[in-house]
Amino acid sequence: MVVRGLSEWKVFRHTAIGCAVAATVLIVVNVGHLAGDRGTRAVSDGGLVVASALAAVACFWAARSRKPDQRSSWLLLAVAASCYTVGNTIWFYYQVLGPERQTFPGPADIFYVALVPFVVVGMLTLPTRRLSGPGRARAVADALIIAAALLFVSWILLVGPLFDQLGEASPVYLFVYLYYPLGDIVVIAIAGVLTLRATGAERWPMLLVAVAFIAIGCADTGIGYLALKGQEAAGSGFDTGWAVGYMLLALAALAPVARGTREDAVADPRAMSRELLPYVPVTVVLVIIATSPDRLTDRWLVTILVSLGMLVVVRHLLTLADNIGLTRDLENRVQQRTRELERLTGQHQSILDSAGEGIIGLDRNSSVTFANPTAGEILGRPAEELVGSALPQVLRLYDSEGARVPETDHPATAAMAEGRVQTLTDAVARRLDGADVPIELTVTPRRDADEVTGAVLLFRDVTEQRALDKMKSEFVSVVSHELRTPLTSVRGALGLLQGGLLADAPPKAQRMIAIALESTDRLIRLINDILDVERITTGNMAANKRECSADELVARAVREMRGLALEADVTLTLDKLTRSGRLHADPDRIVQTLTNLIGNAIKFSPPGGTVRTSVAKQDGWLLFSVADEGRGIPADQLEAVFDRFTQIDSADTRDRGGTGLGLAICRGIVELHGGRIWAESALGQGAIFKFMLPAVPSDADSQIGPDDGVAKETVLVYEDDARARTVICRVLTNDGYRVIVADSAELAVSEATTHTPAAIVMDLGQLGADAWTAFGSLRADKRTRDMPIVVLGGSEKDDPPVDATAWLSGPLEVATLLATVDRIVHGLDDRPRILLVEDDESLGEVMRALFDRHGVRARQAFTGRQALEMSRDVPPDLILLDLLLPDVDGFALAKYLHNGPHLKSVPLVVYSALELDDDDRAKLGIDADHCFSKASTQPEEVERRVLDLLDHLITGAAR
Repeated sequence: MVVRGLSEWKVFRHTAIGCAVAATVLIVVNVGHLAGDRGTRAVSDGGLVVASALAAVACFWAARSRKPDQRSSWLLLAVAASCYTVGNTIWFYYQVLGPERQTFPGPADIFYVALVPFVVVGMLTLPTRRLSGPGRARAVADALIIAAALLFVSWILLVGPLFDQLGEASPVYLFVYLYYPLGDIVVIAIAGVLTLRATGAERWPMLLVAVAFIAIGCADTGIGYLALKGQEAAGSGFDTGWAVGYMLLALAALAPVARGTREDAVADPRAMSRELLPYVPVTVVLVIIATSPDRLTDRWLVTILVSLGMLVVVRHLLTLADNIGLTRDLENRVQQRTRELERLTGQHQSILDSAGEGIIGLDRNSSVTFANPTAGEILGRPAEELVGSALPQVLRLYDSEGARVPETDHPATAAMAEGRVQTLTDAVARRLDGADVPIELTVTPRRDADEVTGAVLLFRDVTEQRALDKMKSEFVSVVSHELRTPLTSVRGALGLLQGGLLADAPPKAQRMIAIALESTDRLIRLINDILDVERITTGNMAANKRECSADELVARAVREMRGLALEADVTLTLDKLTRSGRLHADPDRIVQTLTNLIGNAIKFSPPGGTVRTSVAKQDGWLLFSVADEGRGIPADQLEAVFDRFTQIDSADTRDRGGTGLGLAICRGIVELHGGRIWAESALGQGAIFKFMLPAVPSDADSQIGPDDGVAKETVLVYEDDARARTVICRVLTNDGYRVIVADSAELAVSEATTHTPAAIVMDLGQLGADAWTAFGSLRADKRTRDMPIVVLGGSEKDDPPVDATAWLSGPLEVATLLATVDRIVHGLDDRPRILLVEDDESLGEVMRALFDRHGVRARQAFTGRQALEMSRDVPPDLILLDLLLPDVDGFALAKYLHNGPHLKSVPLVVYSALELDDDDRAKLGIDADHCFSKASTQPEEVERRVLDLLDHLITGAAR
């Protein structure tokens, strides 16, 4: 359709250009008589033949391509254009080629006379938009007014003189002679009406048709007038009007019609012009009468004038009747719309009034503009009294501790200020009588365009819900006690029977005992799962969180599930543990989650299959994973499997057992710990269940730093104060040490004998007797007696003397601690320190190796955040910075480091892939010789510049 539309416009545009050129040539030749009389006549009459033939071909094409309801109209116009073509051809023959000229009337006049009915019917049926009864009457009146006015003018110029000259002419001669002007009047009148009805998508084709026949009619009338005066038509210019009319008719047939436009549905801005157009010829008539009043002596002109006046009056009456009808219709529509609005308003009011929740509307000043009856019932006041009051006086909110919520913290104030929905699920509203009502409140801002103009409050009384929740909680407690206690007793009794009391019973009896035991275990698991799900739903699941090792939790879960895996002939593997980290969690609940996932994996794995379990550190989170080799989970079920009582296949419950609650419990436990859980699977390729939990800082700090490709020394930190332990671990880890943690004497001795650390850091002042026990054990064991021990806290002169490698008394100074550990482990003291802020591990390794050979200690930070921590712990002597970091903007980091209280005097050298200009260096506050591009500068050149700077800063820096 688009291609067709483009080709139609192309044909129309080229045809229009060609017609314009041809019309210009005809005008120049005819008016200028450039070819002589005979040549001018030949060009003029030949142009008429060609132009009318073009119009005929174009109209036949339109009769085939237009919409069905327009094809007959274009076919009639094509027949009329064909008559023009035949008549013009005959005329051309007699005027130019024949031995003698055509007599009047002649053969050509047959076709000229015959075409008028086709033109009239074609134009009348061309518009597809049908008019109403009054509209049709007005259109007829307009046509008659135009025809009468034209007849008045034509009578003066042409028809009247023709009557005077005819004398005793034959009836045929008289008919043909009068047919032309009268037919032209009819055609022009209908064309004028056609211009009035040209609207919407058909506007331009209809206007072109109307203008075409107006041009033809006017040219016909003009040539008739010249003939009456005895002048030659060829070269007069009127013959060009014929040609132009034919060309316009062809362009009308070729004009593309917009399909599916909205023009018909909108108001027509030319409506006033269409109303005034019929009065233009009337005005011409009045001007003629005013300038030549003596013409009223002709009785025929008077008759025409009277008829014209009567038609004008009739048109006014029709217009008045139409306006009255339109007014009445408009009033009916207004009344109908009013009734509909009243009905909708009443319906909306009824809905609001019958709503079970309280609804309050506010304006931008927090004044109540609407309140439904339920709101009044909840707040203890009639709804009518609430309207107009300020919200703080109407809805007085109190928190769970009984303190009133300040107006600035009111959810409605926040919703209108921030433009976001605010929700309170545990609020208390105080009624006018002083009673407190627990409510759930939602505040939605109301907008007008982009501006917040008020808010809508939706709240409900949750007193009964709270009572039901309390009853449910009590029911859970009863079930927990009254069902689990006897079931535990039954389970114990059955276990005793199976274990020995019925050892000599027949195998069938023993089998019955085994079935009863399995059924009891299954019932206990079901009750436990139901209780856990209920606690999760109500938010009452207890979590005894403490800091624990992720590796130990995974290992514990695997140990517990090895028996089940052995029974199912499934291999249960645990990926190599790499001290993944520590987390703050309830260890029993995390193990419960892992055993649920491992149990599911075993249950759905085929005999001989493998279930893989792992845990790893990932961007400050701990990622736990359990993978099986079962049938997999459909993609549309990956989220649904975590719903309660959900099984992928109903046969799973019968064949493999289970309640369908395990994964729902897993999700509840994980979300209770601030994590998330999900499944990844493809049918036939097994499933992987993963969940992530946040790692605690001590976990992050006790991790091995980014692998730099060289062996790192291990330091054992024995400190039971979590805060101090976190700081010590972070400092040592950032400095490249491998850190292990112990929080008890037994664990400290065990870790020391297992990992053989290069140094041990312990706080004797905080740990007390346990620390002395651990110290004594370490010095008594030949495997650990020579290990360096750095003692923190206390006072050397007050405490008993111990064989400590170093004793750091007083408040903890991390820089002193790090220097002490460095001296003990590496035998170094006061080496220059460089903070290398570079996220590329390979380049960092190269730079550290370059500086290390000169006795300069380079500590690498892979992120901006890590750089801030490391620079805070131990201020470096120089900072070597890459501006393209994964977590922060390098320019902002440089500005922060420069403005830091301990780093103002520390030199900054930039080694980055960015090409810096003067403005960039000005932002960084450094000179050009402190900036290096990775694209053009080798690391050795940076090394030399850094060492030169260190020479000026540190006296005697070893090379």
